[in-house]
Amino acid sequence: MVIVIDSVVPWMPRLVQPRKDAKVIHIGSDPLETRYPFRELETDLLIAGSSLAALTMLQENLSEAMKSRQSTVERRRKALAQMREEILAKRRKLIDTVKDQTPIHPAWLAACINQVKSEDAIVISELGAPLPVLELRKPLTYMGGLLSGGLGFGMGAGLGAKLAAPEREVIVTVGDGSYMFGNPVPYHYVARAEQLPTLTVIANNQSWLAVRQSTLDVFPEGRAAKANVMALTELKPAPDYEKVIETCGGRGEKVEAPGDLVPALRRGLDAVRSGTPITLNVLTQARR
Repeated sequence: MVIVIDSVVPWMPRLVQPRKDAKVIHIGSDPLETRYPFRELETDLLIAGSSLAALTMLQENLSEAMKSRQSTVERRRKALAQMREEILAKRRKLIDTVKDQTPIHPAWLAACINQVKSEDAIVISELGAPLPVLELRKPLTYMGGLLSGGLGFGMGAGLGAKLAAPEREVIVTVGDGSYMFGNPVPYHYVARAEQLPTLTVIANNQSWLAVRQSTLDVFPEGRAAKANVMALTELKPAPDYEKVIETCGGRGEKVEAPGDLVPALRRGLDAVRSGTPITLNVLTQARR
């Protein structure tokens, strides 16, 4: 059985499919996704409604039925705990491998954010800090990969998050292309005018990495893949992104060395807490 919760595209049919004998259940406010003109995913059962209510009711209904199968539940729980520990071990190994690399590895950027952010900080990620490395222990502390917006949503979402929760830290992590898509001058202007200080971290890999990766996904052996520089994907020479915020009363800083990242993030959050918006232009590797 596969339960899909609030996901329009839980898998890419061209790349992977559930087993043919799997029963697929979709739960969501609109599990048919009627806003979209076509849908390629087959479903055995559609449940329309609140996913939170559905999961709560499912737990209540299963708790009595599963009492006689506690040993099975515990074996599965232990197996999943072991799988999670293996994932965490791989993450720790990756971080230890890349922590001294220059340009800065995106995984090290996320690991440094983990070191400085509060537990209830809201992290917005639009091709910035990779989700698998972020440590998120509380609900409502992450926004990313949203269907409500494509490239350019991140910074506006950060202002909305700060407006909704002014007492919480808001860290907006974007790629350099995403930063430009987000219309940075209006973003910084509104932050100043409405007193919505955030910490903006630009993962500056000097490229349209999303465009490059999408091209390789579709045409891995195509002409673009074999070019020395893939057309329309390079963002060089890179602007001094950290200076844009200065036109709107904030402060910016460029970070090039991995050892300088944590101190820069701490300075940034200290300034944000005192009401000053900060941008960090972090030179990163061109990788996911």
